[in-house]
Amino acid sequence: MHHYLFYKFLISLLMLTFFNAHADVSTIQLAQITNDTDESIAFIKVRLDHRSDILDFIYEKYEGGNQIGSKRIPIDFGREGFVLERLRNRDVVILRSIGLSEVNGGELEVDFLFNAISGARGIYGLSLERLGNDWFFSKNGTHISAIHLVANAHPGFGVIGIKKIIVK
Repeated sequence: MHHYLFYKFLISLLMLTFFNAHADVSTIQLAQITNDTDESIAFIKVRLDHRSDILDFIYEKYEGGNQIGSKRIPIDFGREGFVLERLRNRDVVILRSIGLSEVNGGELEVDFLFNAISGARGIYGLSLERLGNDWFFSKNGTHISAIHLVANAHPGFGVIGIKKIIVK
């Protein structure tokens, strides 16, 4: 009987520890991402621990109100980057970091396909900043919550890449 009570107590303690460790995780939306080629909307978020330090990033994509994709991005993706969008065997949007810290943030690059015909790419720099327990993107000191990808269209081929990135 004592063994049964001991095991019951041990299992209860382990479950309590597991749920408490996960109860303090919160999510903050950093930006909404749109484009002018379709009606899809994507969101990039951070998951935070009980100290509001970054655990990882989440990239979610929706079409017509339905989620069509979700990716969890580890904090240590570094210069090699993490592919957010891939189309026809081409990396269209890659998120890269330059000295990113889960405590202080850092610099990010959005590496995008400018011209699929020539293979030309573009880079858009962003900062990930922390203010107390809040996190946000910024560009030149201005808070960013919306990112719009403008299509690079060619008369004979249609959309061949991303012409520019507009932030708000």
